[in-house]
Amino acid sequence: MHPVIVLTAMSNAISSGRLDLIIKLRRLLEREGFPVASGKTLTPDPRGLPRTDLKVQEMTELRQNPDLRFIMDVSGGDTANELLAGACDLMPGDPLPDSVLPGKDVIFMGYSDLTALLNAFYAIGGRRGALFSGMNALGDTTGNRLRELLDFLKSPSSRSPLVTPRGGFRRGKKMQGTVIGGNIRCFLKLAGTPYMPEPDGKVLALEGLNGNPERLISYFAALKTLGITARVSGIVLGTFTEIKAKYPDTDPLDLLSPFIPRDLPVWETPEIGHHRDARGIMIGAEYVFTENGCLGTGN
Repeated sequence: MHPVIVLTAMSNAISSGRLDLIIKLRRLLEREGFPVASGKTLTPDPRGLPRTDLKVQEMTELRQNPDLRFIMDVSGGDTANELLAGACDLMPGDPLPDSVLPGKDVIFMGYSDLTALLNAFYAIGGRRGALFSGMNALGDTTGNRLRELLDFLKSPSSRSPLVTPRGGFRRGKKMQGTVIGGNIRCFLKLAGTPYMPEPDGKVLALEGLNGNPERLISYFAALKTLGITARVSGIVLGTFTEIKAKYPDTDPLDLLSPFIPRDLPVWETPEIGHHRDARGIMIGAEYVFTENGCLGTGN
């Protein structure tokens, strides 16, 4: 029997139009033999707003399901860190109660705003998660992401093609470390909280959707002032969508360079980002990056 998957929305509330696509994804997975359930957070809110209590309740209940293997979050937006704030009320003084952490054998999957949860789950509970949107299985017309997603769900590994994006070095020749990061804006929401992973020796992955060059500079400057860029072992640059579309002559590496050590390796990939055929990467998993690509170590 295939592992159990629950679809959730831990960020913004789901619109009725997006819900139709989510139903399509669920049926697709069920046709492949996967038991799929829809979480309470997938119910559209008439106000169009998320609910903190519902998110906390859902994660608490999912923790009690011994058959659950994947939490596939199909939302995005701005409010994923609402779960972190709500969880603090359960046990004052405990930064993230075990009751709202994914089980040790459960992989949380999400992208964009879910960056905040992926990194918090790793920082507090040592959980590995996939920076990937299951909706890309619908968006990629070649069918490649669907095949890779199905293979990953059957046998999840940081060596799976779904989470080993192709790329190459812009600076340096090799780097290795546990991957943290994701969407740069949403990663920075963790600044000053217990949910920010310790950066020492880590590989920091960065991508972004909206933002002109000035905004991206401000994000990179924030990473420096937080002391993060001086402590990581390397950086993965994904796609910065608005920069690519509206400022094609602007190189994100040129914007980043003033804020990182001169000898820090930078590996670039077009396959991590907000485009519909994007691959992902495992947050909390160790990778080796070379001129030929990247591969998880399996640890």
